[in-house]
Parts: sequence; structure tokens; C-alpha cells
Amino acid sequence: MSTVSTAQSAPSTVPFEFFELHVVRTRRLGPTMLRVTFGGEKLDRFASGGRDQRFKLFLPQPGQTAPVVPVDAGENWFTEWRAMDESIRGIMRSYTVRALRRGSEYGLGAPSGRTPGVDELDVDFALHGETGPASRWALRAMPGDRVTLLGPV
Repeated sequence: MSTVSTAQSAPSTVPFEFFELHVVRTRRLGPTMLRVTFGGEKLDRFASGGRDQRFKLFLPQPGQTAPVVPVDAGENWFTEWRAMDESIRGIMRSYTVRALRRGSEYGLGAPSGRTPGVDELDVDFALHGETGPASRWALRAMPGDRVTLLGPV
């Protein structure tokens, strides 16, 4: 009796892409929670698997208007990011999707506060006062503030 073995194929990897986003609005959920809603031109390409979809969020350093991230480095982005001066490179944190609303769902009948045809991504921030860079950023976030997201497409 002979057995036939088959080679296992390598696991497929999900392609990731950088997204340049901006704050659309913020909403205080309680004394220690803040929801930040982001928007951006290419957000329609973001592939969310639901509320447990994890992604990397890059925040600007104090005094910067946008995070410094090697978005053109391809698969070497992490190596290049790590090689950057810590006081310059964007602050990287992991977050999960709270909600992703597709602008195409609403058309011209968008609910109050929504811009018709614009995708929005909600992220909830736990507030720790001034002790953490993400909490510090979220407390000061204003519409138009820029961030970079690395997520699946």
C-alpha cells in the first residue's frame, strides 16, 4: 500500500495598505472613553472583518501635523519605521474597528452628521489622561487632524 503525500500550500497573506485619514468628529462616550470617527479618500478599499478587525494606527508626534510613516517602503515599511528617529517617526498603536460605515449605504439620505457618499471608521480610545501618547492625542483630536492607518484591503 502506498501513500500519497501532498505539499501543504503556504498560508495566504492578506494584503495590507496604508490609508491617509483625517478626524471627522469625536464623541465622548463616558469619563474614560472617546470615539473618534475617521474619514479618507481611499477608505472604501479598507476591508473590515467586523468589530474584531485589528489594524495599526499611526499618530503624529507632538508638534507634527501628520504622522511620519514610510508609506512607500512596501513590505519593508516596518524595518524603515524602526530605523527612524523615535522622536520623528509616527507613534504606532494597535486598535480594532468599532464601526465601519460605507457612504454608499446612504446616498443622499445620509443621517444627521454624515456626509453622503463618504466612508467613516469609528475607533474607541480608552483615556488615561496624559500618561499615554494615544490617550493624549485623542483628548486633543479635532476635525481635520491627520493620521495614517495600516489595514487590510
